[in-house]
Amino acid sequence: MKRRWDRRAHVNEPGGSFDVLLQLTLPVALILAFVVLTELRQYGELRRQALDTPAGVAMSQTEEAILTLQEQLLLKAAREVFENRIKELQLSHYEEIIPTPDQVVDHALPPEFASVTRKLYERFGTQKRRSEMQRSMRELAIAHYRELADVEVKSHPGLGDIWKEKLRRISPLNEPKLDKALAGEMDDLFHRAADPQWNLIKKWILSEGATAASGENIHKAWDEFISAAPADKKSRSDRFVNLKILALQELLNQLNAPLLEEAVDNVL
Repeated sequence: MKRRWDRRAHVNEPGGSFDVLLQLTLPVALILAFVVLTELRQYGELRRQALDTPAGVAMSQTEEAILTLQEQLLLKAAREVFENRIKELQLSHYEEIIPTPDQVVDHALPPEFASVTRKLYERFGTQKRRSEMQRSMRELAIAHYRELADVEVKSHPGLGDIWKEKLRRISPLNEPKLDKALAGEMDDLFHRAADPQWNLIKKWILSEGATAASGENIHKAWDEFISAAPADKKSRSDRFVNLKILALQELLNQLNAPLLEEAVDNVL
């Protein structure tokens, strides 16, 4: 009977093929590593020497100028796409069309308020929708940046192809700056929508007419607040305010003008 060759036993036995292979390749690998390290050191030294020449200094200055220009164009792109979105959402005069508590109680919302508020909720009324909008705005900003970069390239015909490509391709150094700018623009847009809604909520809380129209539970919560002992005033007040805010939120939902969830949560 032929003995079957056991590859694992043969490889692992002292003096086997693996040991022989290791003895042959290890010196070669060490030599190659030494050569690569030496080459890298020589390249680094040559690069430093090249940068110290007039041409190298000019190249370094051009690269820094391209990075600075790219940053400026990215920030401009972010600002302009959000400015366009603010116009589209009609946020520039949103405060002016906010209804009074009595108009809410009477179901007599200004038509423009209802349509704008509904659109705001559809775009970024929940945390998920806000995140989705910020992602889409980033894509729009990058697309607009490429348009701005193309304009710059055309206005500088003497710019070499390498520098043109560097300008078009967003540097990893500038990406965090773009994201920071986008987050700031998104916060500004959110507050343009949320601040008027917060003002409505505050007026609603203070409105006696709104309290009278808000149902038995809120009447009871108010009476409990009035008759509460000093130690219980804070908790009774919080309960009354929360119930009243939730009543406003429910009423506006019925009128198809839902408030931003974060605007409500920040008050509750």
